[in-house]
Amino acid sequence: MFPGAFETYSTSNTELNYGSIFRIEDKDMQIYWKNKNSAEFYKLLKFLSTGRVLSQPRWDFGKNDKTKPYVVVKLDAAAGATSIDVFDAYNCVAGDVLHNPRTGEQIRIDAVDDADTISTAAATGYGRGFAGTTAAAVKVGDYLFKIGRVIAHKGLAPDANNKMPTHDFNYAEWWVKSVEVNKVQENTMMLDGVGKRDETYMRKVWEMDEEINYACFFGKRSRAYESEGALYTMNGVDQQIRTHVRSGAGIAFPTWELFNEWISPTFDDNSSSDSKVLFAGKNLYTSILSAARAVGIFPTSYLTKLGSVVTSIDVDGGSIDIMKDYKSLQGPLSGDGFIIDSANVELREFNGYGRVVIPEVQDNNDIFTQKDTIVQSASVALFHEGSHMRLKDFDGPFNNAY
Repeated sequence: MFPGAFETYSTSNTELNYGSIFRIEDKDMQIYWKNKNSAEFYKLLKFLSTGRVLSQPRWDFGKNDKTKPYVVVKLDAAAGATSIDVFDAYNCVAGDVLHNPRTGEQIRIDAVDDADTISTAAATGYGRGFAGTTAAAVKVGDYLFKIGRVIAHKGLAPDANNKMPTHDFNYAEWWVKSVEVNKVQENTMMLDGVGKRDETYMRKVWEMDEEINYACFFGKRSRAYESEGALYTMNGVDQQIRTHVRSGAGIAFPTWELFNEWISPTFDDNSSSDSKVLFAGKNLYTSILSAARAVGIFPTSYLTKLGSVVTSIDVDGGSIDIMKDYKSLQGPLSGDGFIIDSANVELREFNGYGRVVIPEVQDNNDIFTQKDTIVQSASVALFHEGSHMRLKDFDGPFNNAY
């Protein structure tokens, strides 16, 4: 018997309170499937897929290119110096004329001494200060552009130079996840399908995408042999980018001029695209946007077909689409990022293992449990690694945000 009118809460008749069989509970699940900024690099790699597959756990690929039409000064040299240290001296041959756009000087070289040194005639006007130009000191970072190999009327054929091909390889890596559901639970009504097979699959596939994304960034190539057989892991892009690696450690307030100067040379590579993608952590993302806005540059954002928000910004040489890859580049990696030329990267799947589900792998006498296994194998490769870039160690408030 109830003591008077019903109320929404009773201390004496607790069966009327929440959690009783008499009350229809008002409950909602927190739907997290639309969480953003997750496995962005892996999403792009899948989108760029060529359809080619690997037939061996190790795949080899060659890299080749033409010689660049310039050399870059490695050490300062005076106006009268007849020997200049440069990067990639073998881009030149004796007789080449080089133009320094910073000073206007033209330099005719008479020898390529080694991989780092070009030399000129001692007499001014024949080497330094060629063609009536004024000899001037060269500085570290000066570009000396080739304007042709001149030849006299009785001149001989010049030396020949060629860009030698290089060899690289990577291993395919296998990833695996298991989905295990009790069949009684599967037949039980649950809000939002919690504990059901479909819901568990969604979570495990999402987890797998994030783990593969991290492997594509930071994987390290290895081959080991254990009791279960050969164990292969692949090189991620962190192991493959060598030419353009820049650290922001110790730079409290990086400027736009700094970012522009660092990023622009990635567009100088002969095979570079006009647009690249920067996958960034929070500290790097905010550092770049703050630097740009400080000089009146206001990037634009748009939504891609993949459901990712992209912020587009121009640098000298081309444009950068910035994507927040916050699930991989977080905590101590919040100040890190990778600039990827999407025309020169490929994720190649191993034959028959794009993403395979092997059902019913539970023990034969386990009648109430269904265990399925998801297996996937692939390998990532960068071509023309000079068109990509690694940025790291930029400071900010998110270094320890987990």
